[in-house]
Amino acid sequence: MPTLLTPADAATILHVPVKTLARWRFENSHLPYVTLGRKVLYRESDLVDFVARNVHEVIQ
Repeated sequence: MPTLLTPADAATILHVPVKTLARWRFENSHLPYVTLGRKVLYRESDLVDFVARNVHEVIQ
């Protein structure tokens, strides 16, 4: 069973406001999420993948 996080927990991990996560859900982009009834949750593995996809290498 994957670890599921609340929007508040996910926002803390990603260093973004909870409203940003809500906007991303509304836009249906950026970050996958799970709904259980009316509850919105995020898989911890999806947060890790999201961060990995958004790493930008610096070329010197």
